[in-house]
Amino acid sequence: MARLKVVDSAALRRATFLFSCLLTACGGRTALDHLSSDTSSSGAAGAEKGGRGGVSNTAGTAGRNVGGTGGTPAVGGASGGAPTHRCRPNPCEQGGQCLTIDQVPVCSCPAAFTGDYCELPRFEGLGILPASIGCVPAAISSDGTVVVGHCFEAQHAFRWDRVSGMTRIGPSTTKAWAIATDARGSVTVGTALHDECPDCQEFQRAFSSEAAALVDLGLPETKNNAVATGISADASVIVGYAYGGLADDYLGFSWTRQKGFTLTGPGSPLAVSGDGLVTVGIQTNQRAVRWTSQGEALELDALPGQTLSIAYAVDADGSVIVGGSWSATVTTAVRWTEHSGTTSFAPLPGDTYAAFYATNGDGSIAVGVSHPIRPPTLVGGHALIWDEVSGARALESDLTRAGVDIDGWELVHAFAVSANGRVISGVGTNPSGQTEGWIARLP
Repeated sequence: MARLKVVDSAALRRATFLFSCLLTACGGRTALDHLSSDTSSSGAAGAEKGGRGGVSNTAGTAGRNVGGTGGTPAVGGASGGAPTHRCRPNPCEQGGQCLTIDQVPVCSCPAAFTGDYCELPRFEGLGILPASIGCVPAAISSDGTVVVGHCFEAQHAFRWDRVSGMTRIGPSTTKAWAIATDARGSVTVGTALHDECPDCQEFQRAFSSEAAALVDLGLPETKNNAVATGISADASVIVGYAYGGLADDYLGFSWTRQKGFTLTGPGSPLAVSGDGLVTVGIQTNQRAVRWTSQGEALELDALPGQTLSIAYAVDADGSVIVGGSWSATVTTAVRWTEHSGTTSFAPLPGDTYAAFYATNGDGSIAVGVSHPIRPPTLVGGHALIWDEVSGARALESDLTRAGVDIDGWELVHAFAVSANGRVISGVGTNPSGQTEGWIARLP
């Protein structure tokens, strides 16, 4: 079924011109007339708010009766019935303007909102769990609707969506850290302190989670700590690292339901591609590395004069990798591709540290941080975004240009980005001075 379409104001003006022929469907007035007049509030009489999608009409909008009250037929409805304009009552929230284009209602949203009905803020805080003093997002679902991470002081893992808000993963007595989620945001992985040692930093166990329950993945052979750091899009492959035990070294692992743990060799995997075939992270020699599903380790090219590099994230098919590279005086954000090799991006003016923490589905967008302190803290930095056209810049500048007011927030780190690159989540300082996660939806 068709859904309400969302356009920006410029696109709406173009559409108004192209569809100015809709005189009959618009009851004898031009589309431009309706653009200026059909702007009643979203609570106008006749709007069906008890679930979007109850009316049967040719537009088939998912979720809201825009054809009138009491099942009144829309344009082209019951034979002999008077046509009802699909923008009456106005289905667009937050003062959005509605225009019918080819019998489909279109919402033109104010700068601060987006979504089919202008129901989504362009920017919002994620909140803080009870008994915590701050929360840090770590990952986002492919469609940008689910965010996972952890809240500190209480050390609780969380999952966030707009319907349920922020909810704790696992019991209140368990210290846990959510690190990654699958494409749908339905399976979360991370690490938790095992019940045998609830108050110490040993015996960490990798977990997966569906809903609010923790599922202990167990431990690889010879190791007594495990951290799950990445999950494939379909949740079939989980990667991470294990340490401690008979030998005090770090070994990478992959985990599947069929095989359980498979150790992949020295190093610390930090992410896996969406198809589950490529893993990236850092080797024991402190160099960024790419592992294939066949177990082959390929050290990524280092920058001249750099002493340390790390790969934090990889795109859906494993062709683009992002991370950071260190010298004695500066840390630069890095992007690796098979065709272009290694490309570095200096910190913003006045900063000494930059890194990319995440990339979108096709690797065309990267997000991270530029910070004056090495290693960076959770205050004082700049959430960073990069694309090939505009280069690396502070995310706040993109939001400001789009007319989005972040209302006293300081955006410090951008940790996650949706598959299409338009939804970004990170951490910053809220107007009350607390460390809080946020989500930004770009135009």
